[in-house]
Amino acid sequence: MSGSRDINQNRQLNAPYRGENYRQMTPEQAAAESRRRAEARMAEQRRRLADDMRRRKAEKQRKRVITGAITVFAALALIIIVTVIAVSMALKSKNNTGVPVDVTTLDPFAPNIETDADGNVILPDLGDIIEETDVTADIPAEIPENPIDEVTEAVTEPPAETTWENYTFNFKADLSIYEEYMNPQGDEYLTLINSTHTLDKNYVPDDLVDIIDTRKDGRATQQIRLYAAKSLEAFLTEARAQGFDDISVTSGYRDYNYQSQLFNARLLQYSYLGDEKAYAAASQIVAVPGTSEHQSGLCCDMHNLPAADVSFADTPAGQWMAANCHKFGFIIRFPADKIEITGITFEPWHFRYVGRYHACKMYERGLCLEEYWASLGRA
Repeated sequence: MSGSRDINQNRQLNAPYRGENYRQMTPEQAAAESRRRAEARMAEQRRRLADDMRRRKAEKQRKRVITGAITVFAALALIIIVTVIAVSMALKSKNNTGVPVDVTTLDPFAPNIETDADGNVILPDLGDIIEETDVTADIPAEIPENPIDEVTEAVTEPPAETTWENYTFNFKADLSIYEEYMNPQGDEYLTLINSTHTLDKNYVPDDLVDIIDTRKDGRATQQIRLYAAKSLEAFLTEARAQGFDDISVTSGYRDYNYQSQLFNARLLQYSYLGDEKAYAAASQIVAVPGTSEHQSGLCCDMHNLPAADVSFADTPAGQWMAANCHKFGFIIRFPADKIEITGITFEPWHFRYVGRYHACKMYERGLCLEEYWASLGRA
C-alpha cells in the first residue's frame, strides 16, 4: 500500500492543477504547469541527495578518525616493543650482583661487546644498538593523518582516464563504416528534454533523414537525425547478426503539433478521472507538448510486438537490446527503476541516442539521463 501512495504522490507532483475545464488549457500553459511541478520534484530530490552526501561524509570522517587512532596505537605499541627488546639486550650484558660475566654466554648477536681491565662488560650505548640493528627502519617519522589513503596512493596507480576511444567492442557484423556515428566527439547529442528542459514549438532538427528500418505496415517512413539514424542502422544490423531480425521502428521524430494531438487524445481517454487525475495519468504516458524527446529527433520507438508494451522487456530481443544498446550510443531513456526521477512510466521500447561514450558511462553507473546530467554539474 505504501508503494501505491508513493506512486500517487509522484503522479500528483507531476500533475499540475489545470482548473475545471482542462480542455481549454493551451499546450504552452500545460507545459508551464508541468515544469512547475517537475521543478518542485527535482528540488526535493536535490535535498535528499544533499542529505545523503552529508551523511556519507560524516561516516567517512568517522572511519578516518577510527583508522587513524588504530594506526597510531599500533605504531606506539611497536615502539614500546622495540624499546623493551633493546633494554633487555643491554641488561643481559651485566648481572644484578656485579660479578663479571662470561662473555661467551652473551647473545652472539649483541654488537661491539667489550670488557674493561677487570673483565667487566662495557655496556654499549643503547642508541648505537638501535641504530646498528635498524629495528626502527619501518617506523614512520610522522604518523600521517590518514595513513590508509596515503598507502593506497603510494602503491596503486590511478586508473587510466576513459576517453572517447577507450570503448571498443567485438561485433558479429562488420560495423566499421558506422564507427564515426556510434562514437561522436563531444556532447552535442546529450541534450536533456523533459518537463523542465523544453523545446520551442517551432524547433525542427535540420539533419533529419529516413529510417530504413521503419515498420512496413502502411505507416509513413519515420525520421531521426543523421548520427542517430546511422547508429541505429548499426544497432539493428548487429541485432540481425545475433538472430533478432524482426525488430522495426514504429516512431521517430514528431513535431510539436503532432505531439499535441497525441497528448490531447490521451487526455480525453482519461477524462472520466477528473481534470487533475486525467492530466496526471496522461502526462506519465504521453509527454506534454514541448517536453517530448521525439521532437528532438534523437530517439525512436522500436520492438517486435504488434504494439508497444512493457512485456517487450522480457523477450529475448528486448533483453539483448537493453544489455547492448550502449555499445551503439543508445540508452533506454525511461528505465523501470527511475520513474520517480524521469516522471515517465517504464518504456523498454524507447531508445535515445547520446553517443557511445556517454551511453557507456550511464550504463556502467546505472544512471538515467537526469542523474547523469546532475553528475556533470548541469542544471
